[in-house]
Amino acid sequence: MGLPHLPSDYQPYLEAMLQKGRDGLLVVGATDVAFIRRRRRHGVPDGQWARLPMSTSPVVLSAVGESPLVAGRRFVLIGAGSLGSRAAELLAAGGAQEIVLVDPDVLERRNLRRHLCGIEHLGRPKVEAVADTLRERGFPTIVRPVKGRAQVELADEVRELITASDMALCTTDSAPPRQFVNHTAVHAGIPSLIANVQLRPEPLAEILLTMPDRGGCWNCWRAQLERDGIMQAATGHDPADYPQPEPPAPSGLPMYQLTAVAATTCDLAGIAFAEGTKSMKWLMALDTAIDSFPELSKPRIPLFEELDRLPTCEVCAR
Repeated sequence: MGLPHLPSDYQPYLEAMLQKGRDGLLVVGATDVAFIRRRRRHGVPDGQWARLPMSTSPVVLSAVGESPLVAGRRFVLIGAGSLGSRAAELLAAGGAQEIVLVDPDVLERRNLRRHLCGIEHLGRPKVEAVADTLRERGFPTIVRPVKGRAQVELADEVRELITASDMALCTTDSAPPRQFVNHTAVHAGIPSLIANVQLRPEPLAEILLTMPDRGGCWNCWRAQLERDGIMQAATGHDPADYPQPEPPAPSGLPMYQLTAVAATTCDLAGIAFAEGTKSMKWLMALDTAIDSFPELSKPRIPLFEELDRLPTCEVCAR
């Protein structure tokens, strides 16, 4: 098997993953991060792999293995839907000590195609269904379900939970919880990850890692998108989000795409605890080129860059 030039400490991780026949991997080594993609010949993947050009932040890991820097950490995860439930599963598999799940919704039949939980949990709060599913699978992680809206009736409680955690994550499909998590985590001085899939109508995977005092935040990125005319300006209390497509975008994604976004989210969670990590953004076109982002001209090739702070940001600029 032909591999691109990578440090030797990637090898143990690669050997396990390549057996699964994956076409693309975000690989975490002892001193670097890389995205490698299986080369294709006549549309069919072959045994050759290429390291994709991208901007990376150096990391220092104590060991190579399954999320060594996730193990023993406490997370608050806002959103227990399709993406959030998969992220919770991967964090638990990576050895997280505790995950607090916050979500107001119940599991509906339309959720079953992509959600972690099965038909036996229909009608139950998603947070309770995910917590029970992870317990049934034997993960030692403590999973605490909290039903409600993080930024509304649970705001004071969730602020305290985030402040006492090692990281806050948000995987919701609406902007207000993301703004709430970003603001709370920045002022608590802890890292945060905001991950989502935008259907606009081209599917865009977007993950933002905010490291307080080491770069920009989610609000900086949104302000940049407003400045560049990619998204609408904020109106009223709720922060702005990407414009809604006309006609409405199709709902749902194939499971393999959703799992890839969840896996990258958890990989970045580990990177966040490495010494010297800075804020970064991770974008990827999932099916077709994204009109608003010319740099995402090919699907499933990520844009992985550091996220700069805007001097005018109302959240993190001081």
